[in-house]
Amino acid sequence: MKPDCDVIIVGAGMAGMTAALWANRLGLSSIVLEAAAEPGGQLAGIQDKLIDFPGFSENGSDLAKTLYDQVLRGNSKIQLATPALKLDPAACVIESNSGAVRGRAIVISTGLRRRRIPRLESLSESFVFYTSQPRESFSGDRLLILGGGDGAVENALLLARQWQKISLVHRSALRARPALLAQLSQHSNVETILNSTLENIVGNRVEIQTPAGARDLVVDRILVKIGFEADSSLIATLGYDSGTFARVSAEQELLYPDGKVVPQVWVAGDVCTRMDPSLVVAAGQACIALRSIERQLRP
Repeated sequence: MKPDCDVIIVGAGMAGMTAALWANRLGLSSIVLEAAAEPGGQLAGIQDKLIDFPGFSENGSDLAKTLYDQVLRGNSKIQLATPALKLDPAACVIESNSGAVRGRAIVISTGLRRRRIPRLESLSESFVFYTSQPRESFSGDRLLILGGGDGAVENALLLARQWQKISLVHRSALRARPALLAQLSQHSNVETILNSTLENIVGNRVEIQTPAGARDLVVDRILVKIGFEADSSLIATLGYDSGTFARVSAEQELLYPDGKVVPQVWVAGDVCTRMDPSLVVAAGQACIALRSIERQLRP
C-alpha cells in the first residue's frame, strides 16, 4: 500500500516541528500528528523570555508560532487535535482519532507530561493549577505551591509580588538551583515547609503533615509543580511502562527495553532525554533522527 508520506512525526513540540523542518530540508514529505489543539507542546507554558535558546530571546509561545509558520511553509502537514492512539512499527502505521496514517518512517516526539496528584483531580480547576498562569491575572492572598524543584521555586519567586502569602511545601529538601534558592530569602512572604506532605483537603483548608506534627493552611489556590514524566504511552505496547523514558541508539532509533532496534521508528526530544531535557537538545535529536532516516530511505 502506498504510504501517505515519508515520515510520520508524532508531536508538534520543539522536537516534532524541528523534525518537520529537517524533513523538508532533506526532501522528505511529512505529516505531524499533534494531540493538542495548538502546536508547541511545553513551549506554550514558557511565559518569560527564553535565556538559553541560541538566537531567540522572546517567550516560548512566540517560538512555537515561529516554528509553526516555518513548518507550514515547507512540505509538511500538521494535523492538530489528532492524538496518536496506536503504533504498528512493522507496518509503519500510526492509528489516530482521524484514521490510520502510513509512512516509511516514524518519529516519536511526544515529550513530557506533568506529574499529577490523584487526590487533587476531583477539585475545581479554578482551585488547583498544574500550569503556570500569567502573572498579571494570577494573584490573591494565600497560595500553596507543591514541589521543591526549579519549577516550584521559580514560580514562588515570580509570583511573590502578586500574592500576600506563598507557602512552598515539599516532601524533602529543596532541589532547585542554588541561584534560585539564594533569592528565596529576599521574599519575606514566601514560607518553605520542608520534609512535609499533603494529607487532606476540606474546602480551602489544607492539612500538611510536618516533622513537628499536623498543620492546617487556609489557601485560595494550589499550584502543583512536582515535575514531569515521559509521555511514553504510545510505545507502552513495545514493553515500556507508561511514564518511562524511551531508549535510543546513537542514531536516535527507538530501542526495545532489551536493547534491540525497533524497525522504522526513531525518537527525539524530552520523551527520551532523562538527564538533559532542553530545547536545544530536542532540536539536535530531531536533526540526528531525520538525517538517519534520510540515510536509510536513500542508502
